[in-house]
Amino acid sequence: MSQFRFYPSKKITRINSRFLQKMAGLTVALIVFASIFAASIPRPMNNTILDEGVDVYKPLDLDTSLIPASYLLCPYTTNMSKVYDFFQGNFRTPHSNLLYYRSGNEDGTSFYEDITYSLDNLLFYKTLPKYDEEYDEADVLNAYINLLTTNLKYDSGNVFIHSINGTTGEIVDGDRYLMDNLMPIFLLLENYNPSVKTYIENINTFLGTDLWDVGNYGYYHSNSSTSSKFAIDNLYAVLANLLIYRSYSSLSLGTNAYESANKTIDKLMANMWDNDPDEEGFFIVNDQDWTDLGGSNNNKQLDVNAVGIMALVDYYMTTNKSTYLDNATLLYNRIDANLWVSGEGYLDTAGADYWNTPSNITISSESNALMMQACLKLFEATGNMTYYDKAYELFQCFETNFYDINNNAYDFISPYYGGSTNKNITSNLRVIEANLKASDIYYSFDLEANYDEDLEGVPNFILEEDAMNITSRLSYQAYQGKIYYSNIPINYTIRESNDNGIGWTVINETSGITNDLNKSHELSYEITESMPVKENYSVLIYVYSEKYVLETTELFFDVSSGLVVVGSITGLEEILYQGPTLNVTIAINNTRRNDIILNTTLNSVNIENQSISNILFSTSNLTYISFNLTTNDNAALGDDDLIFQFKKGSVLYFEKLVPITIGDSFKYSPLIYSMKVVNGESLYIAFNLINYLPKDPQSINLSFSGNSIDPFLEEITLTALESKPINVQLNVTGADTEYIVMNLSKNDVVYYTETLEIKIVPLIEIVSWSAPSSTPQWEHSRIILRLVYNGNNPERYSLSLIDQNTDQGVVITKLLTKGENKIEASMVSTLNPYEYGVKSYRFELKDSEGNIITSNFFEVTIELSMTALFLCYILPISIPIALILIYKNKELKNKLLRRSK
Repeated sequence: MSQFRFYPSKKITRINSRFLQKMAGLTVALIVFASIFAASIPRPMNNTILDEGVDVYKPLDLDTSLIPASYLLCPYTTNMSKVYDFFQGNFRTPHSNLLYYRSGNEDGTSFYEDITYSLDNLLFYKTLPKYDEEYDEADVLNAYINLLTTNLKYDSGNVFIHSINGTTGEIVDGDRYLMDNLMPIFLLLENYNPSVKTYIENINTFLGTDLWDVGNYGYYHSNSSTSSKFAIDNLYAVLANLLIYRSYSSLSLGTNAYESANKTIDKLMANMWDNDPDEEGFFIVNDQDWTDLGGSNNNKQLDVNAVGIMALVDYYMTTNKSTYLDNATLLYNRIDANLWVSGEGYLDTAGADYWNTPSNITISSESNALMMQACLKLFEATGNMTYYDKAYELFQCFETNFYDINNNAYDFISPYYGGSTNKNITSNLRVIEANLKASDIYYSFDLEANYDEDLEGVPNFILEEDAMNITSRLSYQAYQGKIYYSNIPINYTIRESNDNGIGWTVINETSGITNDLNKSHELSYEITESMPVKENYSVLIYVYSEKYVLETTELFFDVSSGLVVVGSITGLEEILYQGPTLNVTIAINNTRRNDIILNTTLNSVNIENQSISNILFSTSNLTYISFNLTTNDNAALGDDDLIFQFKKGSVLYFEKLVPITIGDSFKYSPLIYSMKVVNGESLYIAFNLINYLPKDPQSINLSFSGNSIDPFLEEITLTALESKPINVQLNVTGADTEYIVMNLSKNDVVYYTETLEIKIVPLIEIVSWSAPSSTPQWEHSRIILRLVYNGNNPERYSLSLIDQNTDQGVVITKLLTKGENKIEASMVSTLNPYEYGVKSYRFELKDSEGNIITSNFFEVTIELSMTALFLCYILPISIPIALILIYKNKELKNKLLRRSK
């Protein structure tokens, strides 16, 4: 008996196009968000980068865990931000937020005079903000332009008067001093920007017009007609003019500045330099025509002679005239011999015209800061570490004896030497100026390291035979050339990269002192079994000191075994199939100086591992090692690696990694089957089974299982490279959706599994039926049956429509084909014009064997038809009436005729 099923009526909803557009937009937005989110997810960082052109990985960040943290920061800039904050917070004037007072008490709560000076403010913007890396050329120029908007600017030109009242802005000293107007040159050109040329020209014009002595040469102290010639002013003028010359050497601006520097230095050496033996140095002041004023004017002050050293060295570095360097060195020696207090600092003045009788004993931070700059200038020229050491001692003196840790600024005269704790912005800025210069040198040392051998690229050292030899030197590029330093501790950290490529493992740490003879250190390190054979070893070489920056360099090397694979591995095929065995041979050449005995293994996840012990590798001879390579039946398909390892005990000497591909030993084509099966009928499945083994046959087990079928199992034998068509017939019983699982296995190893989803349906599925609810007399009552026929072969079915009262009806026969079909049957509702009301019908669907597939009852209301109303009701009444009327009409006419006669 065939089954049937009624389908509910289906309602198709049309999706609004705007809704689709919104969903599409939302989908795009989600994709974009997902991309951004995925890009933002932190990933494991590989802290190595590939150096272009060199097949070696370098670390992004050096491991400095063994280095004191204090050495990783420049000592000279440690307190700069604190000093900046102190003066920013305490020394600003009420008149202008741009300007600062000169001198106040220790915490900046009161000031000794209500005056602000041009020199201090120009020096402030030249130095102190530089601790901030974002303070650049544009900021320097902007600071200078802003100062020109204050009352310190002279009425005309880009020059400055001496001082104004800090509260009212009224002029206190309206003269134009040389030092006040040299400072803008240093401010602008030490942070050189081509756009400052116009300002430099204007300043230089003023200096040449108002302060230059045309007849006697040199510069006046101020624009006053009675102004004297101060040594320190003119020495600074030499420095400023040489700076202009270096910045604009190809222009007349630079040429003129160089000429002014020449004339000024000549006058200074002729009139203000003491040539007496053991008394060399610069006097303080001469008359305006360079006449010697004598007396205390001939004293030798530290600040004057410190600037004198800077000017002499700078002139030497510009002209290459060694006489000036000789004088600077002589002057340094006089100061060092007469004013230096070992380990503490310099005296700031000396008496009379000789050095060894101080006129007063005070130690100012400003004078010592200038001397620190002088030492650094000598070091720049010569690279002599004596000068740099002296500068560092001065720096330590500032930090120990001058720096006020409670208020974060330097004292004017150190309390350690009987001075006061007053704060002076000029002296603080001179200390900062010296520290900035020291910081530049601090970062200018260079560590050189090279392998002794004439090696190109990354060297390859042989395990247990070679030694790594490295020569290391610390240097500084001075004006006189590159200088190398002796007695410098050089540290070595030998490391190997971790296998995951992230980070390093330290193998050894050692250090040595440079040799006094060649100012280098020689490291010889044996390549022992503690260093596995691998690529990407690193030697981190570094020096560190409080005096110069942590300087590092890094060399890379590889360690090899001296064993080399010759040619390709014979017997190894392009694809390894699951199951078969191959004989493979690898040839090894021993390039070492000595024979070696090693154990050899062949390793792989998907290959049966093998080991061969005590293989002798003779020097300069080929050694052949053979393995029977069998790929496991359950080997994972895809890319894999064969790993040949050669060990001596636990020490890996050599490893050869060979990429391989594990291929299918067999495969099957896509399954061909119907996804809809009639309950009780057969499911036919067809596909091809292919043997990929080029030489060997194999047997494969095919099975199907599921709740709707009987278990199926068959062994299929394939010859080498055979493609065999497979056809399977499965009897299916059940309803709705069922799942059938196919397995292809070999030796109890399942290689392929596929799940078939099928829909089990009855032979006949009733979709719908319809009949009229009412029908007029004498018309047909019609039933329409819609159904789905799921059979593969057409079959005849009959639809009967039966009147329940008479048990009479009609039978319609139709050949049903696969898919949706429609059967229609009808009969006259009634021929009796006087029969109406509810009438019952029955329909039956039968197969070709007379089996009822489905049946049902329905009622139809018989309505009076218009034809029956006319013929059977109206017409019978109308005819007699018409005849009577005709008769009466005729009788009336006859009466009328009689009367007319």
